[in-house]
Amino acid sequence: MDGILLDTERIGVRAWIAAFAEHGVRIDEATAILPIGSDPHRTLEIFREAIGPDHDFEAVQRRCREIFHETATRTGIPVKSGARRILTGLRENGVPVGLATSTTRDLAHPELRIAGLLDLLDATVFGDEVAERKPAPEIYREALRRLAIEDPRGTWAVEDSVNGILSASAAGLSVAYIPDLQPVDHAVSKLADVRLPDLDALADFFGLA
Repeated sequence: MDGILLDTERIGVRAWIAAFAEHGVRIDEATAILPIGSDPHRTLEIFREAIGPDHDFEAVQRRCREIFHETATRTGIPVKSGARRILTGLRENGVPVGLATSTTRDLAHPELRIAGLLDLLDATVFGDEVAERKPAPEIYREALRRLAIEDPRGTWAVEDSVNGILSASAAGLSVAYIPDLQPVDHAVSKLADVRLPDLDALADFFGLA
């Protein structure tokens, strides 16, 4: 979702930087990018490892969410170029589309609704609906189950993060890698079947109008 359908990762990075600053901690963009694709618990672990343990990370996380919500309310949820085109095109061609995101339902569902994309998805799986989030394959396996797809071969996952690529690849899906903010090293990116610049290029790859 974030970084593929919604251009929210940039809002999230700025929110983390601002939230930490309010708590007297300066972080740069490279540090704020580190937890992209991780669940909330792992996100705090990553920041503890990067910054040190002596901070109230839970309070920073709460403030980050407040800042994110304030920004999204003021400016709206930015949708990635090509998102509506590819979701609409797949639907018109009878191709089912599922969403598998580590973001929890309470955060992700309203964002998708506000962005006008929720009704274009045939199934959704949120991070708090599985026991193991990305990079574990469970969330993609559950998405396949909800789409009534028994064989993952021939099904594509579209990912921008390390955890996402690892999760989809382990679940047996073909992977389209579309880079966003988080750097993905070669060892992980080579797991993808194709690398494309954006969703419009993916729509062209799939032969959609």
